[in-house]
Amino acid sequence: MKNLWKNLEENVMLVFILVMTALTLIGWVMKFIAKDSVAGINLLAQYAYAWVTMLAFGYSAKTHLFMKLDVITAHYPEKARKTLDFIMELVCFACCVALLVLGIQAFEKVLASGELNDKIAVPVAIVYAAPVAGFGLAVIRYLQLALQAISGKPSR
Repeated sequence: MKNLWKNLEENVMLVFILVMTALTLIGWVMKFIAKDSVAGINLLAQYAYAWVTMLAFGYSAKTHLFMKLDVITAHYPEKARKTLDFIMELVCFACCVALLVLGIQAFEKVLASGELNDKIAVPVAIVYAAPVAGFGLAVIRYLQLALQAISGKPSR
């Protein structure tokens, strides 16, 4: 169970990548067999792609893969670099919190409306839940990194 939580983003992203790949292949095959079903299959593949993209935020926070200004900070002394890294991590955390709040608000509106997709009878809330999950995981991962930094444990 410990490894499941430790590798949560990777495991869920792997499932969605497999689903996305399978749906893309099925859509390509169905293009020759039943052209009417292609739009729905491609839409489901796009939903899976949206989930992979959003879950990547949590993975990026955990592995420190967000884009930073390393080129600029590399020229500063070690203490200044640590301060600038902390400021950049704080800015990324604040952005994830803001986007999480906006994602929750959008998800609540769509969920309350019960809106279904026009092409397939799938609730639109499924794709609106992706930013909530992705930015939520990123916020959790940033909090974990902060606790590690406070306790003096290495985070990388």
